[in-house]
Amino acid sequence: MTVQELHSMFKVLLDKVDTQSTPDFQKAEIDMFLNLSQERIVKKTYGLNNIYQKGFEQSQKRIDDLRTVHVTAYKNVSSIEDTISSISLNGFFKDSTLTIVDNSEYWFLTNLTLKIKNKNCSDTINITPTYNKIKDNTVSDPFNKPKGVDCGYTFENNEIYIHHSNKIEILNAKISFIRKPNKISYNTNTTSILPDHLHTDVVYIATQIALETIESQRIQTNQENINNLE
Repeated sequence: MTVQELHSMFKVLLDKVDTQSTPDFQKAEIDMFLNLSQERIVKKTYGLNNIYQKGFEQSQKRIDDLRTVHVTAYKNVSSIEDTISSISLNGFFKDSTLTIVDNSEYWFLTNLTLKIKNKNCSDTINITPTYNKIKDNTVSDPFNKPKGVDCGYTFENNEIYIHHSNKIEILNAKISFIRKPNKISYNTNTTSILPDHLHTDVVYIATQIALETIESQRIQTNQENINNLE
């Protein structure tokens, strides 16, 4: 749908199509409800809080739902110590040469791959999270440090910290993640970035949020639209 169609459907569902009997929401207010709605849909689809109790990569339906906000980008890696490197979660690139800027705003990590140099050859490895308790033991125990190409990572502030052997050099990182959706805006003619088959859901949930705002008794009938979201 275009942003104009989103607004029109929103008004129809609230019985506010240019009538004199009820006040109308301003365009900026409708934009706000629509943006809150699409963000709620992304978070619900990414997690397990849905009627199928499945994450987004466990069914083709959920993969299709998030295909426009699931991106892969590249980042340079900064060395902090011999066995610790960091990746900032700001300023991504679309290519491995780190020349084409990607303005995606990071939300949820789905995969992390490192390009490393081990002795005289390059390799690509996937790495998994390291919980803070394990990380603390690894740092304090000289016999429990990463060996070979084994790596793990932790999150702190707005950084990913990679724990690795001092025998490897990390060249760059490829990060797959769920990005924050672009803002819907009537004034700039910007519609939802989500796939078109979700636009009706975006409007339905936006009306539910609006009804919460004005404390309407119709809230109970609209709540089912969120609970039944696939």
